[in-house]
Parts: sequence; C-alpha cells; structure tokens
Amino acid sequence: AVVSTQSTGTGTTPYLAPSQREMLLIAALLQVSLASAEDCPLGHYLPYRVHSCTPCPQGTFSNIVNAVACRPCPKDQYSSVLGAVQCMSCPDTAYTVAEGSKSEDDCVGPVMEICSQEDFQGDCYKFYDDNMKVDMTIKSLRVIRGEFKVFEKAELTGNVITIKEGFEARNASGTVLSAIGSFSILINDVFCYVEKGANFRGNFAKAQSDDCINWNRTSLAQFAKPNNLCQNPDPTGSRDKPFCYVLETSAKTCDDIPRCGWEQDCYTGSGEGYRGTVNTTQGGKRCQNWESNFPHYHGYHAGEYGWAGIGDHNYCRTPDKGGRPWCYTSNILVRWDYCHVPTCNRDEYPLYTV
Repeated sequence: AVVSTQSTGTGTTPYLAPSQREMLLIAALLQVSLASAEDCPLGHYLPYRVHSCTPCPQGTFSNIVNAVACRPCPKDQYSSVLGAVQCMSCPDTAYTVAEGSKSEDDCVGPVMEICSQEDFQGDCYKFYDDNMKVDMTIKSLRVIRGEFKVFEKAELTGNVITIKEGFEARNASGTVLSAIGSFSILINDVFCYVEKGANFRGNFAKAQSDDCINWNRTSLAQFAKPNNLCQNPDPTGSRDKPFCYVLETSAKTCDDIPRCGWEQDCYTGSGEGYRGTVNTTQGGKRCQNWESNFPHYHGYHAGEYGWAGIGDHNYCRTPDKGGRPWCYTSNILVRWDYCHVPTCNRDEYPLYTV
C-alpha cells in the first residue's frame, strides 16, 4: 500500500491508501452485492467471476436460489433440459452407470415399443416393465433394449415366445404378435450378472471406459462367443464378473454391469431360478453338497439338473420345481428341509446391487 498524509484538526496523520488488489476486491464485493440484490433463481447458478445467472447444463440441477454451482444428477436419474430444478428418475427397472446423465437413453434397462398402426404409426407406447394385460391391438412392435417374454393370454399365461433387442415387426397383423395378452421383462444376465456372469449376454462393450475387442483375437477365443461384448468365458473360474479384452493381451472387468439382486438375494416363482449362496436350512442344518450322495443318496446331480443351478456346491436350489429353495442336509437324521430364502419384492429387494 502507498502511505500518504491527510490533514486533521490537530495536525497531519498518516493515511494508508488502498492497493490495486484491495481496490479490485472492493469492486468485486460491490458487484456481488448488486447481483445478490436480484436472486439467482432455481435451476440456475452464478459462476465465479461471472455476474449473471446461468442455467444449469443438461445432466445437472439446482434447487436453491443463488447457487454457486449446479449439482450432477444422482445415479439412476437424468436431466435432458437446461435449467433443471430437479432430475427425472429412470424407470424402476433401469439404472445409470454414472452421475450426471443427460438423457433417458442413459437409463439402462428394458424398453419395448408397441403401436396401433403399421410402421410404428398411430398411438405408440413404450413399456419398461411387466404388463399383465395388453388392452390394445398391436400393428407394429419393436424391442429397443433388452429381452421380453410375450404371452398369448393375460396374466403371463398361454403360449410364450422370447423377443430380443433389435427385433422389429413393422406389420404384426395376422401374426402371434398382434394378439399379445401380456408380457414380462428379462433382467438377469441381460442387464446384470448372476453368480460370476458365466451366462451373461447383455449388450455391454466397454470395460472401464475402454472399448472391448472381439474375443476371436484373444486367448479365450475357443471359450467365448465371437463378439466384442462383455462375457465371462474363463474356464478356470478365477474371474468373478464379466470382463473383456481391450488389447489382445490386456483384459479388464466390465465394472458398469451391476450384480443381480433378484434370484440371488431372494427368489421368484417356484424357485428354480434361485442362484444365491444360502447353504443352511430353515432348521439350521448345513446343506449337503449336491454332487455327493452322503449322507443322503439322491438323483439331483449337475449332469441332468444343471439348468436348476445344481453343481459342485451345497447352496439351496429347487431342481424339482417344488415351490421354494431347499437342500439335503448334512445331518444323517434329517434328509432334507426348506431353506430360509425370502421371496422377491421391489420394496425390499432391488433388481440391481453393487
């Protein structure tokens, strides 16, 4: 600062003149004070060194006045507009792989579109979840993402076929698709992985932001499907989730793919799809290994009942479609018992877990 003098009634006293830096600070404070006289509204923010309100960009929001920054949309939400006060939630059956999603297209989950006229004209509707009764005549249909089971009758009954991502029927008149009574979504091994992901078939082609290469170029070509999607064809069983090669000698895990919650933390239907790791009965008895006939001889082994998850383990399963998971016990006095595995519901058990 520059020292000068000023005259007072009793004489001359030192005066400390403001420096250039101090003057700039005073000016900035005055500008902020003037800007704050008119509040920066919701959905906007006041950037540093900028003295006018700016709308929050896509993928962000602000729900307070005079915000100094916008917040990214949380996972499983998105914002496709400028100046958002809040973010939109993805459908219950979908998730996002990161914060700050900018479009509903960033929601990863099943989507099917059905229309009342051919070539996707007329009234068109997108479905993201099960529909127990279809109340319209379908003239065109396409699966945008995922897989669906479509049933001939309401309440998921009658003849059933599975249609997959990329399927289109521009003219469904006179086909089985024109008389769909109901449909259900397929989640497991499509949008999340079960167990270690050996049966995962989802459409994911990135591992930790890197593009996957075709499995034909890798040392696991003989075990993998010939594509560039995340899989787990590792014959050693050392991999715990889907992965892919990003270079011919470099593999990475596909971390964007979540673990499935349903059929691992709980069971649906009659229980044959359960692949969790509960291995004690509701009575507290330890389960017998399915590949063993001791202490109880039985006929449920992996060769014939692999479809039910039977293998070299002692986890509860339902190879008889008997209504809920069970196992033979390791107690010679108790042949078998049901296991304490809860039934799935969305209030308590999410479709996807970390």
